[in-house]
Amino acid sequence: MDLENPTIIKNVLTKDEIRQLLDWWHIEQLKGSFAEASIAWSYITWPIRQEHEAYHIICNAITKHIVGHDNWEWIGSRINKQEKPGVKIHKDDAHAEDNPQNERYTIIMNLSSNYRGSTVVFNQTHYGNYHFDYWHYLSNKQQGKGEKGEEVNDLEDGFVISEKDYNKHLRHIPKKKLEGLSIKKVVDWRSPGDASYFRSNNLHSPGYSEEGNWKIAAATLIKIYK
Repeated sequence: MDLENPTIIKNVLTKDEIRQLLDWWHIEQLKGSFAEASIAWSYITWPIRQEHEAYHIICNAITKHIVGHDNWEWIGSRINKQEKPGVKIHKDDAHAEDNPQNERYTIIMNLSSNYRGSTVVFNQTHYGNYHFDYWHYLSNKQQGKGEKGEEVNDLEDGFVISEKDYNKHLRHIPKKKLEGLSIKKVVDWRSPGDASYFRSNNLHSPGYSEEGNWKIAAATLIKIYK
């Protein structure tokens, strides 16, 4: 596991495991167990509990195919369905310690066969113990400003993303909302069962995709011990 470079890992889930996770997701949808229905982010979410069998499938895949050892801590998992690319630039770890050495990672496992999209991971990072929205940060409306860890690290001067990258990956987001950011890696999604990972404190956003190009993916936060 190359901890610093966002990477795609092929076939971390089998076809049977994908089917089981999707079946459970649909069952929970019918039961009304979803935690969120966000219009702004265009997703619906099923949070996975440790007592559910889905937890064991996901953790086994992480140990076997991604981390390569069991010296890591599960923080939480959920399965999301996202129906269009969101415009929110954020970090995942809202409850992290204010510590640049924080070894927390986001792992995303693709479950849908029709999805052709990407996740854009930026070089900039944010540490602090609260939910973070980059546009609120730029607009001085971020909840938690004034607390320790409020600053975004390694900001660029103005809009520096190339026109080629912007038109291909980020044209659903106004350029003004991307000022100060530079791209670390664009993770392209292809096959069900593939997974990617990146540092949870790296700012990131869904890349552009065509209307109706929805995805279902399992997202997990972990902490790795060295």
